[in-house]
Amino acid sequence: MEDICKHKDCSCENVGIGDCVKLQELNDLQIRPKMRAILKSEWCNLPDAIRRAFYGVWCVLKNIINQLCYILSKLECLESKVDKLCSIAKCQDERISGLVGHIKGKMLENVVFGMKGVGTSANSAGYGDTFTSVTVQQNGDFAIVWNMVYAGREVGRGTITGKVSHMYTMNEDGSVKAHVSRVDFDQVKYVGDGGSYGNNATFSIQDTNGRTVWTKSYQAGSSFTEKPGSISIGKETVLRPQGGSTGDILLFKTLDQWDYDPTSSDVRATYVNNNSPLPKVEGCVIDCDNC
Repeated sequence: MEDICKHKDCSCENVGIGDCVKLQELNDLQIRPKMRAILKSEWCNLPDAIRRAFYGVWCVLKNIINQLCYILSKLECLESKVDKLCSIAKCQDERISGLVGHIKGKMLENVVFGMKGVGTSANSAGYGDTFTSVTVQQNGDFAIVWNMVYAGREVGRGTITGKVSHMYTMNEDGSVKAHVSRVDFDQVKYVGDGGSYGNNATFSIQDTNGRTVWTKSYQAGSSFTEKPGSISIGKETVLRPQGGSTGDILLFKTLDQWDYDPTSSDVRATYVNNNSPLPKVEGCVIDCDNC
């Protein structure tokens, strides 16, 4: 390019990278005065003035191109770093989400499931007292025991076994939603002492609306084994953290009728959430696909 200028006023300063003031000064020194020179030149001097003006434009463009190339190289490097940071952020987000899911799963283990019979005697020793007692495992397996008493002594005892189908859902605030879908009965087994005691007794299982789903008329001294059907429940309750609220869902009812001391019970599922409240933390939005 210096050949075109013929070494007359052919000095092109390299203003360096990032110096916008010098780049503006270079534009003023290389282009403005040389454009004026074209306007003022005689016809015979016009070609030389044009050469010097084009050289000045070239000089300014060269510095601008240097600046742009530097910026582009930095943008490529920055893009590479951003891609790597986004990859790391997504990986960490997946790990944190997995960890939170694991913690929530462990928190569900701190929910205590139970069953109780409301309206029955707590005495399960027999011999003079009628009772209906309930025992349950955390997986929902349960056993309900009732006895028959005649003349101050126990003449028979029955056991209902089955399972409550239920599940939990952890909420963001640390509360737990407990959902009971159904109750499946395995069997009803009654063992009598073989004696004869007059009128028949009747034992019934009723749904939550009081509708009888299974009933059995039997001699208190005789034995039997039967299998009732299932009961659909479809109820749920929210359990607040720190045991402040105990869930209570009616599952079914039992009714034992005989000449003396009829016993009835509302069999209910109970829950206690022993977890502490979860801290309120808002997650980060990771959007690496859009500028």
